[in-house]
Amino acid sequence: MSFERLKLPTLPPTRKRFADDPFARSCEATVLHVAEEFVVLDATVFYPESGGQEWDEGEIAGVRVVDVQDQGGRLAYLEHPQVRVPAVKVDTVIVHRLAAAAPFRVGDRVACALDWERRYALMRSHSAGHFLYHALRQVYAEPGEELFLKGCHIDPKGFRFDFAADLAADRLAEAQRLANEWIAQGRDIVMEPDPACYEVFYWRYGDIIIPCGGTHVGSARELAPVTVRRQKKGAGVTRFYGELARSTGA
Repeated sequence: MSFERLKLPTLPPTRKRFADDPFARSCEATVLHVAEEFVVLDATVFYPESGGQEWDEGEIAGVRVVDVQDQGGRLAYLEHPQVRVPAVKVDTVIVHRLAAAAPFRVGDRVACALDWERRYALMRSHSAGHFLYHALRQVYAEPGEELFLKGCHIDPKGFRFDFAADLAADRLAEAQRLANEWIAQGRDIVMEPDPACYEVFYWRYGDIIIPCGGTHVGSARELAPVTVRRQKKGAGVTRFYGELARSTGA
């Protein structure tokens, strides 16, 4: 069975423990639904694939979690006095896919444990990606214009951004320099929650503000210099790849 063919009953939104504390590595939860290798809990520390960030892996009651996606939910339209906030899907039901058929039943209490090395690598990639994203916008956007982000992907090894524009290579070194200058400042990264929705945050670093619901490290000191490369992806689309040095963990 695939996620697309999975039929869920009416279930309450999953409590996102990663929104409460992105450094939480485990939690206990109650099983709400089981369908072969798919399981829904009332709460989870597992981040689903969302906003370009890959899913978490780990174990539920000793069974390997290999994919995490969300379903349902509603679109929230939020406003912030300093940045434009895109419509974001909230109140979703998070579905975990296991490596084998679930050995537990509805109502069981189960223990969830993250593959922390993977999660922490994703957090580092996502935070470093924000620095590069902001630098690319600063360097490439013409006065009075904004770059349109067509898509992005964040994985444990790095990140990429696709912009709907033909962006030349002559400013790439400046964007890399600027991103690394911010990282080298080693300041705290603040995740400010939206007062109307606990799932939406504003990633703050000095005067940089980016709406985001993903998971991030707590400080630029947990990062390292990024290296950037550029690739044309057809007429009107430019892709930027970024990588940073790996860490032993937190």
